Amino acid sequence: DLRLGSSLVLVSDHVRGVRLSQLLAAAEKQGTPVEFTAVAGLIRQLVGAMCALHESAPDAAHGALGPERLVVTADGRLVVLEYVMGTALEQLRCSQERYWKEWRIALPRAVGMHRFDAVTDVAQVGAVALALVVGRPIGADEYPNRLGEDVGAATATTASGTSAPLPLGF
Repeated sequence: DLRLGSSLVLVSDHVRGVRLSQLLAAAEKQGTPVEFTAVAGLIRQLVGAMCALHESAPDAAHGALGPERLVVTADGRLVVLEYVMGTALEQLRCSQERYWKEWRIALPRAVGMHRFDAVTDVAQVGAVALALVVGRPIGADEYPNRLGEDVGAATATTASGTSAPLPLGF
């Protein structure tokens, strides 16, 4: 029981690559914009992976998607990790704010306690996509109340390094 001070131990296969959270933190620290074609490719892969999960197991959900649980391999492949974490953390029944501040788990606004489901995964895919577009991790103080500001200020960085408006469909 995590509420009693014990620790959570998660064992999984090792995937060679870099966690997306580390890539975003480095980009922010170095002031390096993330090129939009790369952003769009990673988002496409994440959406495809979540669609495949929900199509193959309609009642299943990751529940804890975030840059901390995504790895980018050397060949640009996005790998979703720690898919059992959401199920475990859901049992804590914390507030939306606590899930975000302690585990970087974005949850959609809900009345009462929220079940981690496909709607949760969609909200989390959106939070990951926003972090990619703005080229940095979403701060503890930004979610959920200041996301509108981040979306409004988001631009696409071209291969030449210039900023452009986000593509219309995006």
